[in-house]
Amino acid sequence: MRATGLGGRPGGRQGGPAWERGRVGAGPSRYGVAVTLTADTARVFIHVLAATVWVGGQIVLGGLLPTVRTLGPDAPRRIANRFALLAWPAYVILLFTGIWNALVIDFDAYPTSAKAWFGFKMTCFLITGGGAALHVLVKKKWALALGGAMASLGAIGTLLGAVAFTRAG
Repeated sequence: MRATGLGGRPGGRQGGPAWERGRVGAGPSRYGVAVTLTADTARVFIHVLAATVWVGGQIVLGGLLPTVRTLGPDAPRRIANRFALLAWPAYVILLFTGIWNALVIDFDAYPTSAKAWFGFKMTCFLITGGGAALHVLVKKKWALALGGAMASLGAIGTLLGAVAFTRAG
């Protein structure tokens, strides 16, 4: 006996238009292609959006820091505090959407090189978070420098690992 999914069709496919199959969209476009938003697409979009805030924000702040310092001795701290209101929620979103991503993929189907890149990405993710925490929590000059470097390089490494993982798999 064949297993059936939602809608009684083999393989879990439901009949009818995409918007009746639990997908968001307006149905077929004028070109005959259905425009849909699946849960997988939404999950990856949210993950990438959070990554742009975390990684891109650090790159932008690093580039702006020399100018920010000219605005006064308190300016770097004030700007960093405002950035943290965006960055830390983005990091948490990355954590949870990353766990979600890991739960829905079949790691056994990936080659060893992709698994190695995934490990690199996870290591860099921990380094970027740890570096940012060090940068925020320890108010010594060495900790600001070390934490900032760890956070930025770890973020860039995480991005590299993510791209290499998807390309290797």
